[in-house]
Amino acid sequence: MPELYQVVNTTLVNPVVGSLNLATGEVEYDSYGYQVNLGSAIFFTVFFALSTLLHTYQAIHYKLWWLLWTLSLGGLGETIGWAGRLWSSRSFSWVAEEGGYWTSSNGAIVTLIFCPAFLAAANYLILGLLIAKHGIQFSRLTPRMYLGLFVTADIFSLAIQSLGGGIAAGSQDDPKAQKRGSDIAMAGIFLQLAAMLVFTGFLIEFSWRFFKERPITGRAFAVTVFETTDQERKNAKLLIVGVSIANFLIFVRSLFRAIEFAQGWGGAIYKSEPLFCIFDGTLILLSLYTLNVLHPGRLVGAVRIPRRREFINAGETPMVTEDKVESQKA
Repeated sequence: MPELYQVVNTTLVNPVVGSLNLATGEVEYDSYGYQVNLGSAIFFTVFFALSTLLHTYQAIHYKLWWLLWTLSLGGLGETIGWAGRLWSSRSFSWVAEEGGYWTSSNGAIVTLIFCPAFLAAANYLILGLLIAKHGIQFSRLTPRMYLGLFVTADIFSLAIQSLGGGIAAGSQDDPKAQKRGSDIAMAGIFLQLAAMLVFTGFLIEFSWRFFKERPITGRAFAVTVFETTDQERKNAKLLIVGVSIANFLIFVRSLFRAIEFAQGWGGAIYKSEPLFCIFDGTLILLSLYTLNVLHPGRLVGAVRIPRRREFINAGETPMVTEDKVESQKA
């Protein structure tokens, strides 16, 4: 028996990176198609964990509880996914029929597919807050319509991506099932991309009208219920920039994953660790840290999204003021 192999707890394992498979004489990998780089796995695991902890603290500090199930949950999923890749970088196994091979974490694969959907949901909610506080007169949709349309689409895309990723990751020995899973996951990502494209259109229009102070004319419910200062408007513009950056980064990442799934799990993109680290890990990490810095709690604060009946027709005296909203919250 070659010295590269040894018995550990009565199980023959493959303890050295690059060890050969006794059956084939080649280095064998499971799922990823490559040996996960230890350094990159540690880097992303640590920095995703740090951002997630900071988001959790910020959500609690500013009492924006919905950020716990969007940014914090998404960041936690990314941390778990990269921790799974870290485990895979030093995980090895022995199968009698195949010999030694380097194993991967299917849970990590699935987690890293769908977790960005939570971050996209945060962008939808943040824009709703901006509209609620700084003027529905600049938006074609009410804040609650953003929640109903885009968050619902996000939930569906998340479910589809999870289903497809689970099927593909668990079907390593069944090419047809693996392709079916890839196609399902790709459909979920395309749904996410479509929702993000429509959202981006609304975001661009709202941003342009808000920056230029050009409200939509002839609309009912076109007066904001909050009095805002110049500094608050400057903060809102910063938050719009933050949401735009985060949205763009998540969109590019989702486009990359869609192309990856179109090629299939055995494609050149899927088997390229540098591409994955750049277009998945780095882009999602930057989107999280962007909203750590340009955080909605610091720039806008805790705002209750008013219901449609609380908005008033253009030209009328406001029915609901910021003080009244605060008293209703209390």
